Amino acid sequence: MASITTATATCPSCQTASRRIHSRYTRTLHDLPWASFTMTLLLHVRRFRCLVSTCAQQIFTERLPSVVAPFARRTQRLYTLQQQCGLALGGIPGALVSQQCLSPISRTTILRFIQRSPDPLHPAPDVVGVDDWAFRKGQTYGTIIVDLERGTVLDLLPDRTSATLAAWLARHPTVRIVSRDRAQAYGEGIRLGAPDAVQVADRWHLMKTVVTALNEVLVQQAAAWEPALQAVLVAEQPVPAPTAVVPDTDPLPDELPLPSPGCPHRRARREARYLAVHSLAATGLSIRAITAATGISRNTVRRYLRVAVLPDAARRPRRMSVLDAYKPFIQERWAAGSVTAEQLFTEVCERGYAGKRSTVKAFVTHLRQPTTPHSALPTLPRPRAISGWICQRAAERTGPATDWLARLHRVHAGVSCALRLTERFLDMVRERQRPLLEDWLADAAASDLKPFHAVARGMGQD
Repeated sequence: MASITTATATCPSCQTASRRIHSRYTRTLHDLPWASFTMTLLLHVRRFRCLVSTCAQQIFTERLPSVVAPFARRTQRLYTLQQQCGLALGGIPGALVSQQCLSPISRTTILRFIQRSPDPLHPAPDVVGVDDWAFRKGQTYGTIIVDLERGTVLDLLPDRTSATLAAWLARHPTVRIVSRDRAQAYGEGIRLGAPDAVQVADRWHLMKTVVTALNEVLVQQAAAWEPALQAVLVAEQPVPAPTAVVPDTDPLPDELPLPSPGCPHRRARREARYLAVHSLAATGLSIRAITAATGISRNTVRRYLRVAVLPDAARRPRRMSVLDAYKPFIQERWAAGSVTAEQLFTEVCERGYAGKRSTVKAFVTHLRQPTTPHSALPTLPRPRAISGWICQRAAERTGPATDWLARLHRVHAGVSCALRLTERFLDMVRERQRPLLEDWLADAAASDLKPFHAVARGMGQD
């Protein structure tokens, strides 16, 4: 329990000292814990009458600003500790730590403390970075401005327009250098708001732009390079000797059939969606309007509009099987001959197999099929995998990645040109070889690849 001993109190409205006590009451305050005990402070305070008859507040309570805020239920030092805990950890982790420190508090209260904290004071920025960020991914985007010298966020703008960015830069005339992505709106906003500032396109965005162009080339020309690459793989495969088919002397009536090699109805549905998107785009509808009319996501609509031929659906990775650990043993026993699916099932069960009989029989059925030169062909790489290999330094690539890139260079001239342009640009940026940029832009503009035409044109404008 505590009480205030001063004889007078100051009116918060007119700042007049008063000795006239109106009444008394008790405030219950939570305070910092002591040892292993939670502390509750009972503070006896007085209400005073203001001596100024014209004052708007005739009755007031004596204040203790260094101890507790008006109407607060916890002391100022406990409030500060919990607020700093929330700023460092967040809502739920901060509430858990406070609970362990004998200062229980809910996560929502910690979040309110964080929202009440004043904005930090930043010195005048000199070098800033501008990029877009998502309030809600795929729906609402704004602009984030970062002080690159101190690594702190300066502001979050509500949209990505040039006018909003120009207004912010006009309020901060000390900005000399702006690092941005290659969006035209940001470039225009910087020219309007800070005409003397140096605009810098950071190398991550430059490299991403070129790699995106490579992906577009690979997707657009997949109908040409994938069959050619498949033919090269077939030619590289050795022709194995035909294997004898060992009849199953004890066939089981419920053997599982092989799965269907394709799903034509899914392909037809994708083709219908693809044609519908292009038909609506031909009428002049925007991407947002096409999305509303078809129910297809905007990213899928953009992907369909970027390609002239519908690409194949992404291949799903093969699922792991409980039989994988026993397949080498089954193949070895099958090659020895004179075994049946039932015998193999019994033998793998003795070695710890806990799966179904049908799984073993399906694998044996697959082994019964005559081996052809096309049965062991590796899966063709996807465009994203090819882009990942190109992004690696030549000395860091694995052997298979180097072999795949060499095949791609041989099978298709357009893909080979795109790979060379991408690799040259990445090496140029890594080594900071500025004099080589003009030659690269000229080669990209002279190529037959439209995505690289757009890259060269945009970089030339920058």
